[in-house]
Amino acid sequence: MTTSPSLPLPRASADETPDTIQQRQPAAAPPQRRWHWSWKQVWFQLHWFIGITAGTVLVIIGLSGATLAFKDELLDVMNPGVRHVAVESRAPLTPGQLSNIAAAEHGQRVASITMYAQAGAAPRLFFAPKNGQRRGESVYVHPYTGATQPALAGAEFFEWTESLHRWLLLPRDPGRQVAGALALCLLGLALSGLYLRWPRRPLDWRTWLTFDPALKGRSFLWNLHAVAGTWCLVVYVALTLTGIYWSYDVVRDNIDAWAGKPPRVAQAPGKKGPAREKKEAPAVDIGLAWTSFQQHAPGWTLASVRLPTRTGEAVQFTWLASDAPHERARSRLSIAPADGAVTENEPYSQQGLGSRLVNIIYPLHMGTYFGLPGRIIVTLASLGLPLFAITGWMLYLGRRKAKRAVQAQRAMLGAGAPGQANTGLPTLVAYASQSGQAERLALESARALQQAGVAVDVQSLDRFDPAQLRQYERALIVASTFGEG
Repeated sequence: MTTSPSLPLPRASADETPDTIQQRQPAAAPPQRRWHWSWKQVWFQLHWFIGITAGTVLVIIGLSGATLAFKDELLDVMNPGVRHVAVESRAPLTPGQLSNIAAAEHGQRVASITMYAQAGAAPRLFFAPKNGQRRGESVYVHPYTGATQPALAGAEFFEWTESLHRWLLLPRDPGRQVAGALALCLLGLALSGLYLRWPRRPLDWRTWLTFDPALKGRSFLWNLHAVAGTWCLVVYVALTLTGIYWSYDVVRDNIDAWAGKPPRVAQAPGKKGPAREKKEAPAVDIGLAWTSFQQHAPGWTLASVRLPTRTGEAVQFTWLASDAPHERARSRLSIAPADGAVTENEPYSQQGLGSRLVNIIYPLHMGTYFGLPGRIIVTLASLGLPLFAITGWMLYLGRRKAKRAVQAQRAMLGAGAPGQANTGLPTLVAYASQSGQAERLALESARALQQAGVAVDVQSLDRFDPAQLRQYERALIVASTFGEG
């Protein structure tokens, strides 16, 4: 095949990315667009539409999630000496002693205490909720004196950030559902993006994971968008699937039921009313229970101690062993406060498979299941959401600009060349276009040939049958793409 030797024709640009619908257009009549849809094009339309709508809000969720990833470390930097104090030679106070000191100082009943085995770590006390409160207040106390530590500076900011991340600052229930819908959108973007960039050589890891910094323009943007998305794909799938668990009660209740967990008790809407006055539980000495716990939980690093609310009730211990696989792999102990007898002992390793799998959901969502590397990876993936939003919008606006240029070229081609008659067999001008650049160049070339008196027939290669080549003496094929395209 050859091109007309007498005309300088525009050269095809390599500045392409996958996205358009191919068209076939004869030059003899005003161009009529013929739409040819494929599954890939349908998924692309859904991908960009969700990306430019939900993508903006997903940026907010991503940035707030990245902020929360290292919340504890940031609070410690902002509040030196509050959650960690200088280690002293004397023994730290027991939960019972801390509870008595805090109750006398604040005039409130202590509901639970979180103890840490690390020397110098300040225990955290949770007071019983007052009438009308969903949960009680909490304070950190000095492990050696029991004195209340100063309030954490920045704690309110992180609480606000968590509300933004989980509920978008909306009321709790509708906010959870909106966040769940956005999680489904992110899951759809990740999976549709994987489908759209599936290469001809899927086993070649370089095709998936390597970025070419020599690219320019739209090719650079698309390569950055696609490769970075591949790197983050597994993280986004994990974040969305775990996030959906907390977003929809029907999902959470069914998973919990499968895992054998007791159903959650939800208050019926519209029946809140005034809370009943709670009777003050009698003070219980939990010294024997604490001693028994230390004997039956060797190697504990964290222990949540729930104090009895009724006479004869056991002290509940939920504790984390030093060799636990993740932060939610917690064992349970129930100990009678009167004599320190163990009434229930449920090590994490002996809990049901379903319960252990449910306990993995939170560590997977936060990345802590894989330790510090996992937290860093989740943080970077969350910070990557603005990158996808920006590059996606730039690609979208670039396509809009290219489509306008194509429409202008088609209008000029349809007008013909006044005063000149097209003679001879038509010349085929075919294009293989993904974002419209090659189509625009083909139309410019057809317009130049038409003005020179050459009959042209413009067609898209995806609608072209090779047997049709017999109808033409010459063919000009404009194919502009990048990578696997």
